[in-house]
Order: sequence, then structure tokens, then C-alpha cells
Amino acid sequence: FAMYYATPKIPTQDDLKFIESSAHLAAIVFDNNLARKNLLDANEQLSKTVDERNGQLEQANLELSGYLKQLAIDNKLQVNVEKAQTTKMLLMGFAHEIKTPVGISLTATSYANEKITSFIEDINSGKLTKLGALEKLRGLSDSVTLSYDNLVRTAALISKFKEIDPSF
Repeated sequence: FAMYYATPKIPTQDDLKFIESSAHLAAIVFDNNLARKNLLDANEQLSKTVDERNGQLEQANLELSGYLKQLAIDNKLQVNVEKAQTTKMLLMGFAHEIKTPVGISLTATSYANEKITSFIEDINSGKLTKLGALEKLRGLSDSVTLSYDNLVRTAALISKFKEIDPSF
């Protein structure tokens, strides 16, 4: 730092203090300017880092959102598969429960039909006795009763099934 005079002379004590103060202020300005520049650089770097991290977080959120949507789809599909399996098991159980009384009714009806055919043949051939007729009619009655009871059982099972789903 220098001071210029119109005529050369030795600086006074006040001049030296002024020079020292000016030099000190200049150093402060330079330090302040450097600190400001460093702060602006750090702020810019922080802003870049924050922007980069926000981009990473947005990408992660997009991926997680996609995973959640796929998980919801997979879950819905799994629920539908389980519903279908449960319905299938229910229908298989229902079919099994109905098959028995219907099968008994079919067998009883077939037996009754054979008894009627045999009864008619005995009438036509003249072999029918009162005891034979009563025996065939009892067998026919038992067969019709068995068929009726099992058809009532089937109807009750269907009614129970209707309670599960009234649209059936």
C-alpha cells in the first residue's frame, strides 16, 4: 500500500496508522470476498446435492409406487384364486352331499319300476296271488318312501345352499 504526496516526505504516525488501517480493511475485504465466494460455492454444491438426492428419492418413490401397485394387483389375483378354490371346494362338497340321496332315489325308483313291471307280468300271466301282490306293493311302497325321503333330503340341502347365496 502506498501514499503519494506532492513532495516526498516521511509519513507521520497518523499516516502510518491510516495506512495500517487501510491495509487491514483491504485484507478484511479480500477475506470477506473469499469467504463469500466459498459460501456461494458450498451453497451451489449443497443445492446440487439436494437436487440429486431429491431425484433419487423421486425415482425410489416411483419404483415403490410401482411395486405397491403390482402388489395390490397380485393380492387381488390371489384373493380371486382363493375365492375360486373355495367356491370349487364348496361346490364339490355340495355335489357330494347331493349325489348320495339322489343316487339312492334313482336306485329306489329303478327298483320300484322293476316291481311294477314284475307286478304287471304276474297279472298278465295269471300268477299273481294276494300274498304276492301285497309283497310287491310293500316293496313298491318302501321304494317310493325311500325315494321320497331322499328327495326331501336333497331339497333341504338345496335350501341350505340357497341360504349361502340367495341368487341360486
